[in-house]
Amino acid sequence: MPKIVRQTIRSKGVNYLKIAVLLVGTVYLMNLSIKLLTQINPIFSSIVAIVIVGVGITLIYKLVMYDLSNYIYKIIGGELIIERIISHKNHVFYNIGFTDVLIFKKFSSQEKRIKVTKDFHFVQTRDKENWYYIEYNKKGQRRGLIFEPELGLVKSIQERLKNYEIK
Repeated sequence: MPKIVRQTIRSKGVNYLKIAVLLVGTVYLMNLSIKLLTQINPIFSSIVAIVIVGVGITLIYKLVMYDLSNYIYKIIGGELIIERIISHKNHVFYNIGFTDVLIFKKFSSQEKRIKVTKDFHFVQTRDKENWYYIEYNKKGQRRGLIFEPELGLVKSIQERLKNYEIK
């Protein structure tokens, strides 16, 4: 039975000052837009206020989602499992079978071929030197994601890929 390899990437923590500034700034801008634009067109001022609140909520959500997330990378048998933990709840995002892996290499932002949106980044640091890119087949589609495994996990992934005869 193959051994289980596990790595946890801890969250950076939330800067509560940023959240407070975003909340206060959103309320202030909303009130300012209502005050200034009501004289011109009340409906337009309401729409602008709703847009400002929507943008504020979105920014706060993204800040909390990405700064409070912990990531766990596990290799169990023939699968790489990537989980995002938010507030003590595990959310399994990917089970990648090693037979489905097409590419596993160090991430390079200079490479034109690699285009991965923020939703497929399972990293906590901005140090791109430690990031890895994995591309795999899932139901006939090519998918890719970026994560930051430690050297031991990288070696274990490379070893498993050799065992499954993937280049």
